[in-house]
Amino acid sequence: MPLRSSLSKWKKRFWESVNPTPSSLDLPGTSTNTHAESVQTLSSTTNALNSSIPANTSNEPSVATTTEVNHSSRVANAASSVAKSLLELLESSTDAFGPLKSAVGGLVQCIDIYERTAKGRNGYEELLKGLQELMNELQKCVPGSVGMEMTNSVKRVCIELAAEVEKVEKKLEGKTIKQLTEAINGHDEITECYRRVQNRLQRLMLNATIAALQGLNEHGETLNQQTEAFERQTEALKIQEMDTRLKEMLPIRAAIYNSAESNDMQRSSCTPGTRQPQIDLILEWVRNSKSAKTFWMNGMAGTGKTTIAYSVCDALDESFGLGASFFCSRSIKKCRQVKHIIPTIAYQLARFSLPFRCALDRVLKSDSDTPTRALNVQYQKLIVEPLLRVKGSLPTDFVVVIDALDECENENSLTQILDLILTPGVALPIRFLLSSRPEPGIFPRMMGRLDEEGKMQLVLHDLDADVVSMDIETYLRRELRDVPLTGEQWSSLIERCGVLFIYASTTSRFIRQGYEMDTLDEAVGTITGSTSVHKGRGDETVIDELYSTILMAAYNRPGMSDANRDRMRSILETVICAQELMTLDSLAHLLNLKSADQVNRLLLPLRSVLNVELTTGLVTTLHASFPDFMCSLDRSGAFHCAQSKRHGALAAACLYMIDTVEPKFNICGLTSSYVLDDEVERLAERVKQAISPGLNYACRYWSAHLYLGDSQDEMLANIRRFFSERLLIWMEILNLTGGMRFGTRIIREAERLCFVNG
Repeated sequence: MPLRSSLSKWKKRFWESVNPTPSSLDLPGTSTNTHAESVQTLSSTTNALNSSIPANTSNEPSVATTTEVNHSSRVANAASSVAKSLLELLESSTDAFGPLKSAVGGLVQCIDIYERTAKGRNGYEELLKGLQELMNELQKCVPGSVGMEMTNSVKRVCIELAAEVEKVEKKLEGKTIKQLTEAINGHDEITECYRRVQNRLQRLMLNATIAALQGLNEHGETLNQQTEAFERQTEALKIQEMDTRLKEMLPIRAAIYNSAESNDMQRSSCTPGTRQPQIDLILEWVRNSKSAKTFWMNGMAGTGKTTIAYSVCDALDESFGLGASFFCSRSIKKCRQVKHIIPTIAYQLARFSLPFRCALDRVLKSDSDTPTRALNVQYQKLIVEPLLRVKGSLPTDFVVVIDALDECENENSLTQILDLILTPGVALPIRFLLSSRPEPGIFPRMMGRLDEEGKMQLVLHDLDADVVSMDIETYLRRELRDVPLTGEQWSSLIERCGVLFIYASTTSRFIRQGYEMDTLDEAVGTITGSTSVHKGRGDETVIDELYSTILMAAYNRPGMSDANRDRMRSILETVICAQELMTLDSLAHLLNLKSADQVNRLLLPLRSVLNVELTTGLVTTLHASFPDFMCSLDRSGAFHCAQSKRHGALAAACLYMIDTVEPKFNICGLTSSYVLDDEVERLAERVKQAISPGLNYACRYWSAHLYLGDSQDEMLANIRRFFSERLLIWMEILNLTGGMRFGTRIIREAERLCFVNG
């Protein structure tokens, strides 16, 4: 049978087996007339496999006739031959995935054992026939023939397949002929393993079929020679259109656990040897297919939630079990907006699984605005419907991780998405690991679901204090391994950190900075000389004391002038109130400082609470607890960041930058306004030279700071001057920097403010 017809037959048979009525995915390179040659439904194969339980259920061997034995032997030989042929094909392919080779190799051995011990037993013969057909079809789609796309979903199914084959091998290995006969007669466990093997092969076959149908024309098998070029062009165009629709979902790549931005924010996995019981508990939940669909990890600020979540993502990614991740963050505006969570997860699932990608593409083709709809519509259309449509092709234990839900803005939206995840209404082939602080808007909802449905949770601030303290000691000794601390200093620092990892992390950075500046003893004394010792559960007052100690030391450094102290405070509060991450360069321009180097030097005493990324110069707070502390007058006292006052100052700084920009027209010195931007030579280079990062920031966020700030009445004159004298240059800058889409919102914010103030 031609490859196209064989693949189309498989696709039709799969959908007949999982849907009440046949349906198909809209795949590049497929045509409805290819289903005409379908001669057998998948249900016939499935029924044969699912009925493959030996008729004799007693412990006595069944008696087979010579004819039955010979027939069984031929079936076993045929299955073994196909398995060996498939194994040879996999071993000759440089692209084939290791666990798939291992699984097929194990099947060869299991079939050989069957041939020696189970001849003539009804049921096993049908089982082998089904496996033979699956492997025979799979040979046509493995890497090296039509190029099955080895997505992480496929790799995960291969790993599951190898694990099930290994279970069969372990049950049969090292046994005598009599023991093997008894093992096979006691068929339940072995047969169930074989059924799971068959299930994984079916999932793998669907992935292979869809990939093959996508790539068919690229490998030259076309309906006829005259249409080859046309079909190849059509195929490429359809794949390109699918990728374009996925990108137009505007996923927030910065929210993916190991994004470049996560490196800027010093996000990483746990120090080796720490938090292992907690990580193992979560991974055991993942491996147990009968456990709850949702796992909630919660803990007070500084207990290590994000680091544990990162470690779990690392482990899942390595075993191809991570479907998607979204790490919320107050530091990055789009990472704290709930509306971006579902589209970003759907985008990653489309990269994880090719069948899901095709099902999602159908949704996007019918309504490209779905990613911007209400949360319940997003969830139903972008997650639920595609998952249900292709659940038969997916692995059984892949996970979506959403971290730091408490850092999302808009509590109403947050509760909506929690309700959607916790009560999907239908059983989805997916699990969710959620982490957050036990905030009032989250805790009751999560605990209610835990009580109702038995969902699992890990409460980090309720762990044994001695065990956590040992982990913190391991962490500190690794981070400060080259710092010459005395035994007494070590003991004092470890005691001071208690059970808060954020305390330990901040302390280690402060001590290392003191060591590098040759003031080690002074730095240790600053930390250990505070008035209280913390030994119990996480407590924000302990973190507050640490932050106050660090800020006191920074502002009271010997030789620090009042002017530099004011500049340091201005930079720190700007980092906290900024609408997006800012670089040293953009801070220097916006705050009218000499250079990025000056900003960097002013921030040196604050490096234990702020991070400056070496390559990009991005400045970020190291932990969400620090902005919380700074913005609370009760907690920070004299160090309090009055947000409305700082926003007002930033609005004035933004408008001043726009007002003083030169030249006031044609800022990039273009020769003609009639030439399209993409036709201008070196336009990107010209924009970079003419428009500073600070000016770019000012043009995008002046109205946001104005809206959030005080002294709005005093700003009305500046706003009038902007609209009467600087509107055109502002629009020009937005256009050149790709920000014109923000223009309407910016103007509306300013208009609303002017209306309120008369």
